[in-house]
Amino acid sequence: MFVAWLSNTVGKQPTGAVFALALALMGMIALVEYGLGQDLLLAIVYLLPIVIVTWAAGRNAGIAFSLLATAIWVTTVILTHRVYTNPLYFHWEWLVRLAMFILFVVILSRLKEALGSAGTALSRSEQRYRTLVAALPHGVQEIDLGGRILLANPALHRMLGYAEGDLVERPVAGLFGEAGEAQRAHRELEALRLVPGASASYAGRLARCDGSPVEVRFDWVCRRDDAGSPSGFIAVLTDLTAQRRAEAVSREQQERLEQAARLITVGEMASTLAHELNQPLASIVNFNMGCARRLRAGNWDPDALLDAMVQGSRQAERAGEIIRRVREFVSKREPSRALVDFNAIVGAAAALAELDVEKKHVRLALDLAPTLPRVLADEILIEQVILNLVRNGVEAMDETTPGERELRLASQLDVAGQVQFSIADRGRGIADGMAGEAFAPFFTTKPRGMGLGLSICRSILEYHDGRLWCEPNPAGGAIFHFTLPATAQ
Repeated sequence: MFVAWLSNTVGKQPTGAVFALALALMGMIALVEYGLGQDLLLAIVYLLPIVIVTWAAGRNAGIAFSLLATAIWVTTVILTHRVYTNPLYFHWEWLVRLAMFILFVVILSRLKEALGSAGTALSRSEQRYRTLVAALPHGVQEIDLGGRILLANPALHRMLGYAEGDLVERPVAGLFGEAGEAQRAHRELEALRLVPGASASYAGRLARCDGSPVEVRFDWVCRRDDAGSPSGFIAVLTDLTAQRRAEAVSREQQERLEQAARLITVGEMASTLAHELNQPLASIVNFNMGCARRLRAGNWDPDALLDAMVQGSRQAERAGEIIRRVREFVSKREPSRALVDFNAIVGAAAALAELDVEKKHVRLALDLAPTLPRVLADEILIEQVILNLVRNGVEAMDETTPGERELRLASQLDVAGQVQFSIADRGRGIADGMAGEAFAPFFTTKPRGMGLGLSICRSILEYHDGRLWCEPNPAGGAIFHFTLPATAQ
């Protein structure tokens, strides 16, 4: 406290004024001591003007005033006729007082130098801190416990559209455009007060100076004093506008890529689909022509005609079901998750792939758990994943003996409570060290493959909070697994 008074009061006065004050104090001390004689020893009080001079003018001035104080004290002793039992005691006393004054001057000057060095280091540290904060690309603000902004860097001013310096001294609550955002920030900061060393990160909104919202990520920490008590808060604010825009573009590109993959899949199956549709259409023509001939001949049986018409209707429904599934599969739409029966999705994908599977002489086996919980998923996207894995399995068995070509589709509830799907083939398998690379974009082992199928499958499953991986099949070939979070019944 005394050092602070010296720095804030004495240190700011002109040297001449300090010398005059010190001389006046010494004169007053000498007069009081002369008047009281030996009743009161005031020599120690000379330290006050010595301290003042040393702090204001340095060590040499302090030593000079120490000599002056000692001389004044000696003069006072002589004028008051102070009696010593031995003359040597008098000389010993003034030498001790002078040594004490000079030692005090040296200690005080060293203290001042140390405080000056510490102050310089603190000033440089503060300057480095402000320079670093000003250079950061993210917004930074420092507020006191009352919510008043003490510091705001240029990036924050630019983010919110303010002129540099306009945010300082403003209440931070004014930066939140919505009352709910301000209340959430208040709750987060109150929680930080209670836990030393904690931080809080969350996404929210601020209001620009024109009132328009800007989405940011807040990273708050509590600033504490030497005693560990909260003294304010510091926040780093990251503008999420560009990130959100990039995410939207990425989602749109991913959706287009998924649709393109579905179109490619159907295109590769086109000849099989045409052949499969030709059968019910030809049957419909035959049934209708048979009915027409019997009607023209006049020898028709109502039961026979009814049976022919029913058979024709069934073939029309079969063709319509094939077309409906293909149209749903390739249609462009926004991803929409709903509670669905996973086994039903597997069945629909198997039915769609069955045409191609039979053409390649592959036996398709289903081993589905009878009681699976529903999953929150986009039915068409999950069907696309399963169909892509089925086609990969079928193509992997091109070199397998036809009698051994088997594709086994299984579903179960794993130990973590998730719905797990597995598809095992008897094909060429995956080479050692390539299991992880198989899901990378543009990685393929097919002569005409694009390397996008498994990458798209992984992206779809990650969108559903699922996981995709593969492992060797002990019976030969490979087994691909993926999981989806199950929903409580």
